[in-house]
Amino acid sequence: MTLSIFKLNMKRKIFHQFFFYIFVVLVFLTLYSNSYAANITVAGKAKILNTGGYIDFTNYESNVVVDNATGNFSGYAFMEAFGWVAFGTADNSEGPVKVSLTTGTVTGKAKELNTGKFLDFTNYLSNVTVTLSTGVFSGYVWSEDGGWLNFADTGVNAASALVTSTSTTSPSSGSSTSNSTPSAPTCNNTKPSSSPNLYQIDTTSTTAIIYFSPAGNPVNKYYISFGTGSNAEGNGIEFNKNFTTGAVSYAINLLSPNTTYYFKVRGGNGCATGDWSSIKSTKTKGTFIDTGSNFISNLTEKLTGQKDSLDLTITEQKKETDNKETEQGKKRALPSEALAKEGVKVTVKVVDEEEQVVEGAKVTLFSTPKTALTDKNGLAYFTNIERGAHTVKIAYQGYEGEEKLNLSGDTIKEHKVTVAIKKISPPLNPLYLLVPIFIILLILILLLFWIFKRK
Repeated sequence: MTLSIFKLNMKRKIFHQFFFYIFVVLVFLTLYSNSYAANITVAGKAKILNTGGYIDFTNYESNVVVDNATGNFSGYAFMEAFGWVAFGTADNSEGPVKVSLTTGTVTGKAKELNTGKFLDFTNYLSNVTVTLSTGVFSGYVWSEDGGWLNFADTGVNAASALVTSTSTTSPSSGSSTSNSTPSAPTCNNTKPSSSPNLYQIDTTSTTAIIYFSPAGNPVNKYYISFGTGSNAEGNGIEFNKNFTTGAVSYAINLLSPNTTYYFKVRGGNGCATGDWSSIKSTKTKGTFIDTGSNFISNLTEKLTGQKDSLDLTITEQKKETDNKETEQGKKRALPSEALAKEGVKVTVKVVDEEEQVVEGAKVTLFSTPKTALTDKNGLAYFTNIERGAHTVKIAYQGYEGEEKLNLSGDTIKEHKVTVAIKKISPPLNPLYLLVPIFIILLILILLLFWIFKRK
């Protein structure tokens, strides 16, 4: 009898413990779901003014959210041509980005994982804000390597309001939250004292090398704008360059053959932009075969009035051919010391995981950063690269790749490399792992209860 009572009490005790554990699990899951429900998804795009690209919060498996209880951001967004950007504390020692739930001001830093640079919402006169009642972002943030990003173009927004209407300060309280749209940031840097002088453009069928005298001090970078329209707009590239007294040159690749392009350039000093140079046009060369005597090009020049005479004799053509061959022979006879002073031509081929060529991928060659886009054959070209160790990094719509280069050796003149890119997904939120853990725990509790019940 006593044994039966003991077993009964044990069963009751186990039964009570079982429901206690079930209650704890359900309470935790409820709290977890409520806390996760407070994470409001961020969507939309902010435009990178220098490149025309976007930081995309909607596509590429971006997963940035805002905690409605604290205002802290977490997750990752994809920045076209730059790669993933971490908004929380994961992979970001300067994080998280945070929105004030009383004023709507966004502060903090988001880290660009590829470059180690930051989107700085606090400094550089950045002024991104969120209209708390609607979740709509506006204003500008400074990227340390991309320049200004406009959160109103094409527009970034949270999936819902960040605060309820009861948290809005009443007019009688003496303070209020401003929901006005911020203006473009002002800049305290001094702009370059004069504009560059764009005086020469040399072309091949796909490349233009522009030459210009430098902008007046203070200057630490240049922006080249070019296109097929007479306003020289539609494409652009920015590169860092401090003040110098000598001429500056820059090669632009992947142009279309036999096409007229217009170029202009301006200097910059931090956030201050200088005046544009005058616009200069040029036409890339066609894709005809060079005969060695340059008969076709000479004839074209003469017919367009660039020569004074049409006296093209066989003797002149042969002399020109001989001179060209002699000059080429001299080039072949250059000593290794002279070759060492010449830069190396680097050709990068970009393929995907299925070995298919990738068109339009951004290829960046370090140490001194140079960028180019791959053509329809997946090729990007760099000229006059200094000898030594370099790194090639690829960014393309959620895919990334990297390859080390060694250009040492006095006689090397050209180097070709193939880089395979792989899809990079943002790291998994660790909270997702808690649900299966507690499901397993619940199963173990049920199994334990069933074992004790059979006894």
